[in-house]
Amino acid sequence: MQAFLVRLVAFTFAALMCASPLLAQGGEDDYDFSEIPVEEEDIPYIGVGGGYQLMVTLYDDAALNTAASEIGMGQFSGPMIMHGGGGWTAIGIIPNVRLGVFGGAGSKELTSEIENGTDKYKRSLRFSSGYTVAHVDYAIPVISKLTIAPGFMLGGGSTTLEYSQTKVGATFASLFDSTKIVAGGGDLSRQSSVSRSYPIFIPVLNIEYAMTQFILVRAGVGYAIAPGDSWEDRHGNDVASVPDITN
Repeated sequence: MQAFLVRLVAFTFAALMCASPLLAQGGEDDYDFSEIPVEEEDIPYIGVGGGYQLMVTLYDDAALNTAASEIGMGQFSGPMIMHGGGGWTAIGIIPNVRLGVFGGAGSKELTSEIENGTDKYKRSLRFSSGYTVAHVDYAIPVISKLTIAPGFMLGGGSTTLEYSQTKVGATFASLFDSTKIVAGGGDLSRQSSVSRSYPIFIPVLNIEYAMTQFILVRAGVGYAIAPGDSWEDRHGNDVASVPDITN
């Protein structure tokens, strides 16, 4: 639209300036205004944005469900829903390239109740994951409001598996009773946690639709590559032989 307006203004200005000579010469010369050069400027791709991000994560839950079965829990099923957000900017230095930062986290949990004599316990197994990544993509306009944007995410992630078994109606004194902690027995309340941190690389392909000048909807698909199998407890102590739980 801007290039069209430049042509329109240039043509009108030239016609007004040449009107007097044309009248004076009485049509002796044939002027072709279409040959007037017009300089066109490309509009740089510049923008900034941010918002909410919903990520549906699929993972291999076979090893996780084996561990759950061994402690009398149910089965994990379906994807993990991760919630997060971030922002991006395109400053025009490299045409159509955008840089961003995104982060998010999600979890899935199994719960059950068991009885030991007259005592009841609530048992839970929680699987959680999170990420913080830098995002680079390249915008390829398809039509006026539709864009394809291939790219990648690079950063770090973490996965945690937590198990707890707490007596219904437990008190602080029963959970932190030194005689039971040292000697064992008595209250069967237990808590365990293992986690790992890792670098993460995610090739992605996004499709964007601009609903308005300021509102854009984006959907994408990607595959996470997260090497490493070093696990620790919540205090940083190494834990060996952890099942292969894959995001």
